Amino acid sequence: MSDIRILHYAIKYQNANIVIIRFSKREISAFLKKSSVWIETGDDPNYFWECFEEALLEISGVLFVIVEGYEITVIKNFCLPNWGRIIEDVIWCSLFFLNPNGGAIEVKNGKNIGKLITHKFDAVEPEYPRKK
Repeated sequence: MSDIRILHYAIKYQNANIVIIRFSKREISAFLKKSSVWIETGDDPNYFWECFEEALLEISGVLFVIVEGYEITVIKNFCLPNWGRIIEDVIWCSLFFLNPNGGAIEVKNGKNIGKLITHKFDAVEPEYPRKK
């Protein structure tokens, strides 16, 4: 289990249409140091962050997004009555970009509130039991 890393995040601000999600600078730095980031077009590291922002914009309900430092500001589509799963989808997308082998624990007022998200990429699809 030593290859599992945990990425903490906190909701810095949230209202009806805007949320600011903050990640730990120390943890993000450690994850990026241990990660291989492939940039397919040129050598500009900003291309990685542009792809990240574009991926976040593809999430249903996200109207606008700004990735700045260790914070992600998300503006949801004003037509939607509430956030639904938008924030969770943003966290999932962030994990895929920043830490493909880890998870996240939500932190509020310095305390873990128990939301653990883990994921794993398998090259082989699991076999499902067949009816006989």
